[in-house]
Formats: sequence, structure tokens, C-alpha cells
Amino acid sequence: LDCAGIANGDSIIDCSGICNGDSVICSLGDVCTSQGNCNDLLAIQTIIDANSSLLGEIPENLADWNDQGRAIRLNLADKEVTAIPSAIGDLTELKQLFLSYNNISFLPYDIGNLENLEHLSLSFNSLSNLPPTIGSLENLISLDAELNLLSSLPDEIADLDSLVTLNLANNQLSELPNLSTLDNLENFYVNYNSLSYLPSSMTSLESLRILNLDSNQLTELPFGLCDMNSLLSLSIAGNQICENLPSSCSQIDVQGEDGQDCSD
Repeated sequence: LDCAGIANGDSIIDCSGICNGDSVICSLGDVCTSQGNCNDLLAIQTIIDANSSLLGEIPENLADWNDQGRAIRLNLADKEVTAIPSAIGDLTELKQLFLSYNNISFLPYDIGNLENLEHLSLSFNSLSNLPPTIGSLENLISLDAELNLLSSLPDEIADLDSLVTLNLANNQLSELPNLSTLDNLENFYVNYNSLSYLPSSMTSLESLRILNLDSNQLTELPFGLCDMNSLLSLSIAGNQICENLPSSCSQIDVQGEDGQDCSD
């Protein structure tokens, strides 16, 4: 009889003593744990192994875990991280990922596997682009990529229809893709870039409340921007918008209107 009492059956007792249980001996530490927990521990260990600054770190201590033993929050901020291996994509239950204040120049396509991710912090790194698979993060609420080296954005960023806050300040962006599908976007920071124009599709962001355009190269605003019912705050200091703003802009809080470079 097997452990389920069936003659010639194939049921077995797992390492935790449960018949037909799903616990395994994880190769990391030879501990008895769930397969999901083992996969997450191994993924975090791969990240540790890829960064000399993390050597000596314990995978369990870098993450917060749910009751099923899956990693839901990984904090690698300000740890001199330079490499994010493809194993990051195995952390499929992550809700929060903090990678700020490092020297990361590349994100693997596998980051698109993190379909439960809600908060992604990439600020203060050396990223020159974002992988198109970032558009697969369908539950992402907040994306912070401030102070990187981004010169363009993948069109797929428009697929992030749960996004509420998008921070792209202090990059090298000269244009924006069509973002009109971001129906839940409320806060958009794209100050300190190299934008010379804004796409007219900006006026389709029906939930937008705060828009920071400071320190770009804008000479005008899209027609109808100030007519957006949701828009409460617009910051435009450090641009070249030398014509008077439409009268409709008086209904919102416009900051920096007088701070234009109109020397020519």
C-alpha cells in the first residue's frame, strides 16, 4: 500500500510528512519547504550571486513573504547592485520591487513575468531603456524611473492600464509615445527632460490630476490641455512657452508660467 492506502499506488509522503504533499528538499540550504518558496529563494540567491556587493546577504532577509512562503516585496535599494539576472522573472508573486539608488544599466525581458507587481522603483540608476515586456505588468500602479538615462520609452508602456503614478523626471526623453490608454493615470512627472512637444493624445488622459513639465524645451501646450476636467495642477517652469496660456488654464493651478525662457 502507498501512503494513501492504495495497493500499488504511487502516492508518497513528502519531506514534511504529508501524503501527496508538495513540500520539497530545496537545494538552497537543504531545507524542506514548498516548491514556490524554494523557487523564490533560488531566484534571490541568483541575484545575490550576480552582484559582489550582495555577497553574504541571506535571501530570506531581502524579501517579505506571504503565508504561502512566496516573496511579495523585494528591497534591493541602495545596495550597489549592478546586475539584475533573468531569474527575477521567477518571483511571480512580487507586489513591490525596489531597485533605486544602484548602478543598474539593463533590465531583463523576464521582468515582464511579474504580473502581480504593483510598485516598481527604478530611480537613480543608469538605465538607457526599458524592455518592451514592461507592458505586461498589468497590475502596476506606480512606476518610478526618475534620474536615469532614458532617451525613449517602449510603446508598450501604454499597456499599463492600472498605472496611477508615472515618474520619468530627470531623464533624456525627447518625445513621448501615445499614452492615451492610461485611463487611471493621475500623477505624471516628466520634468527635466528634453521634450520639445507633447503629443495631442495627452488630452485623453481622463484621470490626470498632476502634470509636471518643468525644465523641458516646450514652446506650446497641446490644444485642450487645460480643458481636461480632471487636471488640477500643471507645472511648466523652465520651458519656452512665450504665448499667453488659454483662458481655460485659469481654472487649474498653473505653476511656472512666468518662468519661461523667452530671451529671443
